[in-house]
Amino acid sequence: MYPIVLNMRGRLAVVIGGGAVAERKIAALLEAGATVRTVSPVIAPQLKTLVDEQRIAWERKSFEAADLDGATLVFAATDDERVNAEIVAAARARGVLVNDASKGDRGDFATPAVHRRDSLTIAIDTGGTAPAVAKLVREQLGALLDRALAGTLVCASRASRLAMAQTRTVMAKLARNGIASTVVHISTKGDEVQDRSLATIGTDSVFVKELELALRERRADYAVHSCKDLPSTLPGDMQLTAIVERADARDVFCSERYANFAELPGGARVGTSSPRREAQLRALRDDVEYATIRGNVDTRLRKLAQGDFDAIVLAAAGLERIGARATHMVAFPVGEVVPAVGQGALAVETRKDDPLAIVLRAALNDPERELEVLAERAFLRAMRGGCGAPIGAHAGLDRTTGTMTLRAAVGLDNSRVARSERTSPVKGAAQAEALGAELAAELGTAPLERTT
Repeated sequence: MYPIVLNMRGRLAVVIGGGAVAERKIAALLEAGATVRTVSPVIAPQLKTLVDEQRIAWERKSFEAADLDGATLVFAATDDERVNAEIVAAARARGVLVNDASKGDRGDFATPAVHRRDSLTIAIDTGGTAPAVAKLVREQLGALLDRALAGTLVCASRASRLAMAQTRTVMAKLARNGIASTVVHISTKGDEVQDRSLATIGTDSVFVKELELALRERRADYAVHSCKDLPSTLPGDMQLTAIVERADARDVFCSERYANFAELPGGARVGTSSPRREAQLRALRDDVEYATIRGNVDTRLRKLAQGDFDAIVLAAAGLERIGARATHMVAFPVGEVVPAVGQGALAVETRKDDPLAIVLRAALNDPERELEVLAERAFLRAMRGGCGAPIGAHAGLDRTTGTMTLRAAVGLDNSRVARSERTSPVKGAAQAEALGAELAAELGTAPLERTT
């Protein structure tokens, strides 16, 4: 059977259902440029994110035949075969092609996994019986196709707006050095689970593991990360090849109503997804309510604007990279709220001992920013803390004196925070990492700070 690729740009596709199957169908439709409306009593968290971002429309209701009016394609993607059969009948009564996810031979068409490069489209079709296999073949064949057609490198990246802004920064720098790249989008556990806090799903590597798998399977040549997402110790077959740049590392108070953190009234609701931020903010003010907020930067700012929170705290670098703003924005000094390890820095990861790493490092690495990150990561390792632990560390290298100042803060129980800092000459990686280890050893005797 030869699949037919239909141009869906600007055309309406109606998906009945809100679970994992509907999510896969909608992802393919959005990639094809379709206008998507989904109908279901409830939807999965990832689909709710698309609704919040206004990328799809959602009608929260049970199916009615009139829901199909105006559709070019219809997808019956509920977990009830009886309802799916009803959808098929209603679509055919209207002369609309329909896909039945529960019974492939009852529908009019199957949806192949598609890889597009410029005007070339490759479709992998299993007749709807093995979507996971189709997806795997598409990703592997697509990666090989990209290399064969352009002789380019393949970068593994998350697909969010911020992740792609970071990835484009790295790709542009490589392009200026004569190295072209394409992107393979990877969905991570941290992206997929949006209805729970990161602490409940395990904070280490939740935005990283799937990108590393793409490297291991050679679907990608390098991966771009927000450095703060990396665990303090990488797997044995991976290496941190380059620190590309570092934007503003500070955390930022954002509010639509209040000018700064001090002006928040008692009991105000402050959104943050970071135990580190909450620990340090609580030490400054324990009279406000701290609540978990998930989602990308745009989603969090939207929740702030609609009044779900009186204020939220975000990374300055993320706001800067996508040009996002709130009405009131005030950065916390690094001595007041110590940033996460590696915050603001972009990291490139490759397979260990891959000869390509030498080329990428020469084109991308910022030696001074790398020394700062190495000191911070050495501190985190010595503290035996994961990337989601309530631990902050920030290093600043003074070019004039050749000295580095490393500040650290560790959240303890009962609104207490232990803080310490150390300044030392640093000329290379060994000295930077030694500084991190020394500060970790000192922190156990540091005085505790507590809000009274």
